[in-house]
Parts: sequence; structure tokens; C-alpha cells
Amino acid sequence: MLDSRATEAMYRIELAELKYKALNTEPIAAVDWTKESACRGMEKQIFYGETRADVEEAKKVCPRCIVRLYCLKEAIVNNEEFGVWGGLEQKDLRTIRKIEPLGPNDSTYLLSLSY
Repeated sequence: MLDSRATEAMYRIELAELKYKALNTEPIAAVDWTKESACRGMEKQIFYGETRADVEEAKKVCPRCIVRLYCLKEAIVNNEEFGVWGGLEQKDLRTIRKIEPLGPNDSTYLLSLSY
């Protein structure tokens, strides 16, 4: 079983990879991603729920969304602090803003992790 430091490191690597993918999508202005989103037509309040159950319900929509990375990019670029964006909740969004993106050939980030 992994200890908490290893689990945290894996979580941060996963977010760093996701950040890289999101930031390397086409420029947001060039694509109206909202027209293709899985949440299109849903009440926006669903994604700004106040309880754990609300957050989990909102996150169920994101995995099937074809524009999830655009949504996440929107949150990162605009420093969104609240809501569920691209399948990530507030704590994930705070973390992803603090870490460097991790690309497919980037070993420097992995080497910088300390256990």
C-alpha cells in the first residue's frame, strides 16, 4: 500500500499531466466549446453546489464530456475558484494552479518530487 506522500505525489503528477493537456488545447477564443459540453442546458447551479453530494453529482457529468479539457482550461486561465470545472472541484483547482504542467517528455518535474 502506498504511503500518503506517494499518494500525494501521484495525485500531483496526474494533475500536472491534466494541466499540460488542457493548456495545450486550441485557444479558447477559437472554439465555442460550450456548445458541445455535456452540461449544456443544465442548471449552472448544479456545478456550484455546496454539499459533498452536490459536488459528486456534478462531477458525474464531466467524464462523458468531449470538451472537458476546454472547460478545465477556461478555469485555469481565468483563475476560477468555485465550482466544478473539467471534472475538478475547488481543492483540485487550487492545486492545479500551483503546479507546473507535465508534458509527455518532461522528466524534470518527476525528478523534482521529493518523498
